[in-house]
Amino acid sequence: MRGVPVVVLANKQDLPYAMNTSDIAEKMCLTKLTGRKWFVQGACAMTGEGIYEGMKEMARLTKENKKNYR
Repeated sequence: MRGVPVVVLANKQDLPYAMNTSDIAEKMCLTKLTGRKWFVQGACAMTGEGIYEGMKEMARLTKENKKNYR
């Protein structure tokens, strides 16, 4: 699983006290990951907001990773 990217869909972003994506990345120690790319996408499952963008980024990072490790 060398270099496998990490994508986090941060749900409930419609709620007033939702943690922002940079704080989530910090809490999950994503900023300290080496040797793999990561992305945090804010989302709201009720409205679908952010879901497409997160999946699109996951596809892009996966394709990029596959190309780098052939």
